Amino acid sequence: MKDSHLLEQNAGFPWSAAGMSFIPEVLGNLNLAWFSLNPEGLITAVSENLSALVGQPAQKAVGKKFTNFLHPDDRERVMERFAELEQNIIEPFEYRITFRDNDFFYVRTSSFPEFENDRLVAIHGFILVTDSRKNTSENERLKQLVRHLPVMVNAIDEQGNFVVWNHECERVTGYSADEVIRNPEIMSKLYPDPELYHKMVLEGNFRKDYRDFVAPLRTKDGAIRTISWTNVSSSIPIPGWQEWAVGLDVTDKTRDKQKLIEQERLFQSVFALSRDGMVLTDINGNIFEINPSALEIIGLQDKEVAEGLNLFEKLGYDHELFFRQFVQPDNSPVLNKISRLKRDEGDELVIDMSVAPAYDHTGDPWYLTVTLRNITEKIKQEQELKTALEKAEQSDRLKTAFLTNMSHEIRTPMNAIVGFANILAQQTLPETEQKEYASYIEQSSDTLLHLINDILDISKIEAGEINLHKEQFLLNDFMKSLIPVFEEHKKKYQKGNLDIQLIAPENNEPIVLYTDKTRLQQIITNLVTNAIKFTAEGFVKIRFYKKEKKVVFSIEDSGPGIPPEEQKVVFTRFRQVDNSLTRKSGGAGLGLAICRNLVNLLGGKISLESAPDRGSCFIFNLPVQEVENIPDRIVPLSASEHPDWSDKSIIVAEDEIFNYVYVEQVLKPTGIKIIRAGNGAEAVDFCRKGKLPDLIILDLRMPVMDGFSALTAIRELYPEVPAIAMTAFSMSNEKQKCLENGFNSYLAKPVRPVQLLNEINRIMKS
Repeated sequence: MKDSHLLEQNAGFPWSAAGMSFIPEVLGNLNLAWFSLNPEGLITAVSENLSALVGQPAQKAVGKKFTNFLHPDDRERVMERFAELEQNIIEPFEYRITFRDNDFFYVRTSSFPEFENDRLVAIHGFILVTDSRKNTSENERLKQLVRHLPVMVNAIDEQGNFVVWNHECERVTGYSADEVIRNPEIMSKLYPDPELYHKMVLEGNFRKDYRDFVAPLRTKDGAIRTISWTNVSSSIPIPGWQEWAVGLDVTDKTRDKQKLIEQERLFQSVFALSRDGMVLTDINGNIFEINPSALEIIGLQDKEVAEGLNLFEKLGYDHELFFRQFVQPDNSPVLNKISRLKRDEGDELVIDMSVAPAYDHTGDPWYLTVTLRNITEKIKQEQELKTALEKAEQSDRLKTAFLTNMSHEIRTPMNAIVGFANILAQQTLPETEQKEYASYIEQSSDTLLHLINDILDISKIEAGEINLHKEQFLLNDFMKSLIPVFEEHKKKYQKGNLDIQLIAPENNEPIVLYTDKTRLQQIITNLVTNAIKFTAEGFVKIRFYKKEKKVVFSIEDSGPGIPPEEQKVVFTRFRQVDNSLTRKSGGAGLGLAICRNLVNLLGGKISLESAPDRGSCFIFNLPVQEVENIPDRIVPLSASEHPDWSDKSIIVAEDEIFNYVYVEQVLKPTGIKIIRAGNGAEAVDFCRKGKLPDLIILDLRMPVMDGFSALTAIRELYPEVPAIAMTAFSMSNEKQKCLENGFNSYLAKPVRPVQLLNEINRIMKS
C-alpha cells in the first residue's frame, strides 16, 4: 500500500470546522457527535448534540485543553494515540471522557488530521458514545441520514458491491443509486486506473488496510474528478456495511494547487532569467532571495554571501529611515528611486530601484520586493545625447552668427572696392585723391582676399585636404622677411604708436627649419595680425628660439587680454571674444582655428596665456630636424627694392591680358626683358625659335595648351630652364602637383608684387 503512488497516505481529512457545520443538523439525537482540536490540543469546536449526550453544555469546552476532559487513567494512552495521528496510522479506540465531576462516559473515537503544506493545522473527529446507558441501536436511522449528508458517502458489502450511494455521490458522478447499488461492473467504470482498480477490487485485504487516499474517479459523462476518501468503517461499524467511506470532491482544489505549482515554477523561471535584478528582503532590507542579475549589479559572485547582507545599507541608505519614509502602509505602494551604487571593484553604477512592500492579513508589512535596473549606460547615453543636442544648437547659433558676420565681412570691403573703382573710373580727380582711393581699394581687396583664403583653408582642413610641402630654410632670414608684412598690417589698422619687435635668439645662432614655409608664415601672420588688431597701444613682441629639439615661437601683446571663459573656445571656429554689433575689429573667427589645425599638422602644439587687462601671449612649437647643409642665405627684398635684371629675359604665358599687364608692371622697374605668350603653345614656339630665356612663368589653365603640357615640351628643348607656376588653382595638393611635374616654384593668385619679386630673385640666385 505505502508503495502506491495513487494512494496518498498524507492526503489528510478534507474537512475543516467551518465545513462540518452541517453535521449538527443531520445527527439529531444520535449517539454520534464531532469535535475539532488545534495542534496544541485546544478544543476549537464541538457539535451541539454532544450536550444532550453528556448532559452538560458541551460548548463550554471550546478553548480548553482536550486532556482536561479525559479520565486520568486514560489520559496518557489517548495522547499517545493522538501523537500517532500525524503519521495517519491511528486506529479507532475506546476511552473515557467526562463533562461533570465523577461521571464518565465510554466513547469510541475516529480522528482525521488536516494538513496545509504538509503541516498539521487541525484534528477533526467523531465521538460515538458507547455507554450502556445510551441507546446504540439507531444505526438504521444513521443509514437514512447519511444519504442526505453534503459529502460523498458510500458503503460496500462483503462481496464488494455497493449497498449505499448517497445523494452527493449521485451529484458528483452522475450515476444514480439504482445504477450503482449491487452493480458488479460499476467499479471498473468509476476507477479507470488499472492499478487502483486491481488493488480495490481484486486485493480484498486493501479494504481492511487503507485509511485516507486521493484517487481519480470517472463520472458518467467521462470527466475525471479527484476525490479525497476517508475510511470510517473501523471507527463507526454499521451492520450490513462491510466498509463505508466519506469522500470530498477536491478536483478544483487539486487543479488550483497544480495551478499554484505551475505559477510558482513560472515565477521561479522569470525570477531567475530576468535581466532586471530582483531581490526579496524582509521589512528591514535583509536579503533572503536574490536572482543572478541582481548579483551581477551589486557586484557579488555568491548567492549565499548576498543572502546575509542588508540591501539598503549596500545601496548607501539607513534601512530604518528608508523603511519609515517609504514602506509604511499609508505611503505609495511602490517606491521608484534613482540611486548610485559604488561596488567593491571601485566603479559606480546608476540604479533605477523599485520597492514594493507586501502586507499580511493584518495590514502590516511582511516582506519587500525590490527591482534593480542598471541604467548607467542609459544615463550616459542620455547625457551624451543632451550634450550633442546642446552642441548642435550651439553650432546652429554659431552658424547663423557666422553667416551674418560673413555677409558683413564680405560686403564691407566689396562696398569700398566697387564704390572707389566707380569714382576713379567716372571722375577726374587730383593725383593725391587717386592714390588715396587706390589704396582704399587695395586694402579692401586684401581684406576680402584674406577672408576668402581663411574660408578655403578651414574647409580644406576639415575635409583633410591640406597637403604640406616641407623644405629647409633659415628661420632667422625668414622671420626678418615678415617684418615688412607686419608693418603693412600696422599701417592698415592705423596703429602708428604700436611698437612691433622681432626678438631673435641671444646668440644669433642660425636655425635651420624643415617645414612648410608657406603654412608657417600663415600661422605667424594670423597671430601677429590679431595682436595688432586688438592692441590699441603698447607693443607686439615676436620671439623665436631653439629649445632642445623644438623651435618655440611666441607672439605677445599688451592688449586687453582674454577672459578665462573665452580661452576655452578661442581656438574653435566661428568663435570670437567679441561678437557684438559694437565690436571694434572685424573678422570671421577662423584665424585661430586655422592656426591650431596647421600647428598640429606641422607636428607642434599651440597654447594661450592671457588675463584680462594683462595682454595675451600665444605660444607654439615645431619640431627641428638636424641638417648637414645650411641653405644659402638669400636676403629678401623690401617692398621698395627693385633689382637690376636688365640682362635677363623672361617668358610670361598668360591668356588673361590684365593678369599679364599686372606682371609686366611689377617687373618693369627691374629692366628685365618680358616676352608675352597668350597660351602654352606660343611659349613652346618661342623657345623653339628664340634664344633660351632665364625664366618662364606659366599659368596652368590656358587655351590650346595648358601650363603642364607646355613645360614638358619646353624641358625637352631646355631641360635646365627654371619655371614658376602662377595660377588661381589653390587647392591643398596643387603646389605639390606642380613641383612633382617639374616646376621650380608655385605662386597662388593673387600674387603681391614683393612676393613675385622675391620668388624670382630666389630662383635667379639659386
